[in-house]
Amino acid sequence: MSVDVAGPGHTGGVYIVLIREPSLVAIRLDDDLTELARDEVTDLPSYVGDWERQTPRWVWDDTSRVYPALLAARVRVERCFDLRLTHAILRASTLTAASALATAPRGPWDAPPPAERRVDPGALFDLDEPPSAVETADPLAEFLAQRAAVAEATEPRRIDRLLAAESAGALIAAEMAFAGLPWRADIHDELLTALLGERPREGERPAVLASLLERLRQALEAPDLNPDSPG
Repeated sequence: MSVDVAGPGHTGGVYIVLIREPSLVAIRLDDDLTELARDEVTDLPSYVGDWERQTPRWVWDDTSRVYPALLAARVRVERCFDLRLTHAILRASTLTAASALATAPRGPWDAPPPAERRVDPGALFDLDEPPSAVETADPLAEFLAQRAAVAEATEPRRIDRLLAAESAGALIAAEMAFAGLPWRADIHDELLTALLGERPREGERPAVLASLLERLRQALEAPDLNPDSPG
């Protein structure tokens, strides 16, 4: 239940930070990182689905832990900050080497990624499950520290783009893992055979490509055409 009257039909915050204190709370911040509201969240997929229409940037501890359960509930997001991944970048980048975040002693955000968990929308942020090191940390404090590190960076826009790209990659990885990709060699071979024909001998084209090449040469009246040539 929201603590204020502004709902998903309003503009809301640019950032929505998910924290556990100990119940799940979503903190909405504007572009200046001013807190707008705190929402107590009892149904995260529904909450995210409602607010996603406003295209906020979700801020959470670990995409690999949060996003699969949202996907299982048929909820997708466009943008996020994966604090575990972005923390590692800011710690290692020369652009933020002088920041308080980079020079601080190692802490929970430097811990290795948690073990993969069973995807269960109903168990998302399950308080009965022992938390990982990152889950015991404060996402809001970490996010503010990261934004300060970006603001003080020698090239703020460059490092910010990198953080956004890394977080987007985490979303893509979770979506690929959830959808399932046939990386098994036998399935991969079956797909190629169905598309291109039987595996050719070394140096030859698959049957389907060889047939297409002959049609192309005839259509262009170029019997020596080689589409593999860069020229």
